[in-house]
Amino acid sequence: MLIAQLSDPHVTRDLSDLPVDPCARLDHVIDAINSRAISPDLAIVTGDLINNGTADEYQLLRTFLDRIDTRVLVIPGNHDNASLLRSALSDFLPDDCAANHVSYVIDDYPLRLVCLDTSWPGRADGVFDTDRAAWLDDALAASNKPTMVFMHHPAFDSGIAFMDTMRLDNPEEFAAIIAKHQHVSTVASGHLHRSLTTRIAHATAVGAPSTTHQLALNFDPTMAGLSLEPSGYLLHAFDGQAVLTHSVTVGEFEVVPLAEFSTGMDPN
Repeated sequence: MLIAQLSDPHVTRDLSDLPVDPCARLDHVIDAINSRAISPDLAIVTGDLINNGTADEYQLLRTFLDRIDTRVLVIPGNHDNASLLRSALSDFLPDDCAANHVSYVIDDYPLRLVCLDTSWPGRADGVFDTDRAAWLDDALAASNKPTMVFMHHPAFDSGIAFMDTMRLDNPEEFAAIIAKHQHVSTVASGHLHRSLTTRIAHATAVGAPSTTHQLALNFDPTMAGLSLEPSGYLLHAFDGQAVLTHSVTVGEFEVVPLAEFSTGMDPN
């Protein structure tokens, strides 16, 4: 099973506060996904789908999501309007989302997907309140199938100081719930605009690059910046036992087949 995780596309026509055109970059990422020799079984976009939370931006986003040649799921981020998202992108959500947040479970595959909405109107950080904690615990307890959790806000510090003020607000309780459920293999988030890996309890925790600009990797708390590194996405491969995650770079570079080299050359 293959899952393409796209994150933080920030789709908009208003480029006044963005260093690159997010639509052009998302277009290239979709082309790259559609051209894979083995197509993903589904694609999931983990938040900040649009930049300014408007209905027009959601309609613009649809033109991109409709181009992806596989099933598409979406999760809100802090730039989204969850209420508008529910109505504008209802066909990219299951019918049984939670009542008070856009959280849901997809149980149609060998790997179970638990999608947690951590957004809250007017807040840049992620919210993990009593309602969401109870929902997540119940969702994970309902099956012991191998499971991935998808969310927008990371439940860990990245070392990028200004972003760590905007992570999940209650990472200790989140980690405690994950620790109770050993069948959770991986927790995948967005928000950080960088590819990174750590652990939450026993589970691997991965952060996704953005389909638009990245955030500069700087551990100096007085420094913050955007980086015009290439776009990217994560490709999660489940073999029935474990999840293997690749970070895929999308840009202008050539892939040269090994067959073009001397047959006596060691490919390693």
